[in-house]
Amino acid sequence: MSVNDTDGDRALRSNAREGAESLSVERARIARALSEERERLRITLASIGDGVISIDAEGRVVYLNGIAEALTGWTQKEAAGHPLVEVFHIINEGTRHPVDNPALRARWTVSFTPTTVSACEKH
Repeated sequence: MSVNDTDGDRALRSNAREGAESLSVERARIARALSEERERLRITLASIGDGVISIDAEGRVVYLNGIAEALTGWTQKEAAGHPLVEVFHIINEGTRHPVDNPALRARWTVSFTPTTVSACEKH
């Protein structure tokens, strides 16, 4: 092996090490930014005056704010992972008949107030 090859190998290792360190620093920065954004979202959802339930793509509860907890009778911890239809039942205020839950069609967060829907407590 020649001296130039050794110098070239050292340069490659140095460049690889610098690249790995740079990626590590960037990854940590992105992780911090994501954590901060999640905390802002949690605070925002918790402070909304309506009940808020977020679900995943399978229709399972991911998040309930305090108002949703009070209306459904489920805590965030109890509801997490349960199907929305188990946690939150919407009924027509006039007829008292069940109503399709719009969140299951839309796959997004739906907010509600005590005057717009009635929520059945868990069984």
